[in-house]
Order: sequence, then C-alpha cells, then structure tokens
Amino acid sequence: MNRVTKMPPQLCGGTSVANTHECQVRRAKRSRNRGSYADDLVDFAILWRPWNGATAEDIFVTFGLSPRTYNNRLRSALSGPAGSDLCVGLKKELAHLGPA
Repeated sequence: MNRVTKMPPQLCGGTSVANTHECQVRRAKRSRNRGSYADDLVDFAILWRPWNGATAEDIFVTFGLSPRTYNNRLRSALSGPAGSDLCVGLKKELAHLGPA
C-alpha cells in the first residue's frame, strides 16, 4: 500500500516496453504538481534509462554529485512520494541503473 496515494503499488511486469510506457505516461499526467529535488532525480533517471543510466559527467554537471551519491539519493527518492506513481518494475529497473 502506498502511503501517499493510499493505493496498492502499480504492477507492470517489469521489462515490457508498453507497460513501462504506461508508468511514464501516468507520471507525465501528474507532472503539474511535481517539482521537488527528488522528482528531478527520478525524471533524470527515466530520461537516461534507454542508455542504462547517465554518465558520471552528466550526473555531475546536472546535480554536482558523484554517481554513487546520485544513485543513493535516487533509491531514496524512488521509495518516497517522487516514486509513488511509478510501477514496481520500473522502480526496480531505475534503482539498478549505473554504479552501485
């Protein structure tokens, strides 16, 4: 159960392109109310997902963080309100992009 929306987490089957696209569309529709740092982290991860994550240089230029710090903050963001509208499969995929 999601604490923010009081709804069960979205299940999408993980790697299905159509299903992860649904997650992204759902997130985009709710984008008017977003704008936090955590949302920026999640949106950046989604943007770089097709290339298995951003490069260290892109992470540093965008956030001023090392890849390790960025990924730690991204994982925290995914478990909070910023990740509440993403399906479980997409959250897992984003959490495992780039260096550990």
